[in-house]
This record gives sequence, C-alpha cells and structure tokens, in this order.
Amino acid sequence: MALEMSDERVRCVKCERWMFHLAQKCPHCGAMQPARATKKLDNVTSDEAAALLEASNVSRPPATFFGVARELVMPRDGALEMVLSVLASPLTIVAVAVTGWYHSPWRPWRASESQLELSQAAAVPGTALMLAATMWDLPYSHVLYGTLGVSFVAWAIRGFRRMSKP
Repeated sequence: MALEMSDERVRCVKCERWMFHLAQKCPHCGAMQPARATKKLDNVTSDEAAALLEASNVSRPPATFFGVARELVMPRDGALEMVLSVLASPLTIVAVAVTGWYHSPWRPWRASESQLELSQAAAVPGTALMLAATMWDLPYSHVLYGTLGVSFVAWAIRGFRRMSKP
C-alpha cells in the first residue's frame, strides 16, 4: 500500500521539504513560496488559520531564560557540534551566568520575549568583550586571551552552522 501525500501539502521550492500548501514562507528554511492556491484561501476556517500560524512559529527562539541558556550551551546533533560546544563552553557558561544575573527574579523588571531574544543574540559577544577588558592587567593574560579567542571562534562557527541548517 503506497502512501499518498495530500494536496494540502507541497514541497518547498528551496529545501524541498513538505509544507502546508497555503504557507507563504517555508517553516523549515524560510524561503518565500510562490502563490499556489489562492482560490482555496476562501475556504480556510479560523481554526485552520490558527493552526497554520502555530506551525509557522516552530523555529522561534526560546521564550524563557532556561530556553536561552539551553540554546547557548547544549549541542544539537553531530560530533562537530559536540566538539564546538565543548570548545565554546568556557565562554558560553560565563555568558549564561551573566545573562542569568541580568534576568534574575529579584530584578525590578520582568524580561519580555524581545529582551530574551536580544539576550540570546548578544550574550556571548558581550561577555567576550567584558572578559577581554577585565583580563588586561592579569598575569598570563596571553593564555587567557588565547582561551577566550578559541572559545569565541568555536561559538561563532557553531552559530553559523546552526543558521545554515534548516
């Protein structure tokens, strides 16, 4: 018995993964899709539209501090990802600690989702700059700068690899 794909699902024009036929943007790779079925838009119920919006928001950044911390520290898959995560761990662990201090519960403000997204994007580069400035007068600073540089480069490579994967 052969499985047949519903006409409700089509392949993405870029990554060729299956997606909902009314989606304007691929939920996997983000590529814009050609208008395929404009006549079917009249038949979409509010529940179907809500389900489509829910499916298109799958790749959103984490909405909690622990989600941000997990994304910064934990590897996703593959041996190279694991090696890069281990090399980046000195810097990412300090970045999580600084971000946790900033978003701590005893602060008078409550972190919004946009602040958490900004924290996820800026935590490691900001922490690297802070550490570089504080290590200036320390003995054996060349060893510390080398460790910081290797950790930052590993984090950057891991980040670029994650952005390129759907």
